[in-house]
Amino acid sequence: MSYLYNNQRIDITLPIAGISINKRRMAISHHQGKSYIEFANNADMQGFMQWLKGQA
Repeated sequence: MSYLYNNQRIDITLPIAGISINKRRMAISHHQGKSYIEFANNADMQGFMQWLKGQA
């Protein structure tokens, strides 16, 4: 599945093994490796997390 944020496509393959968050940066460990995202603000990060919950 893909998520588009600030014209950047983030590819994430289920199942997700883990999520690491540091301030506005997020690393997602999944079946095909890791994806890294840096959000502009906390609201954007929370919106992504809500989207991610809906995909599971």
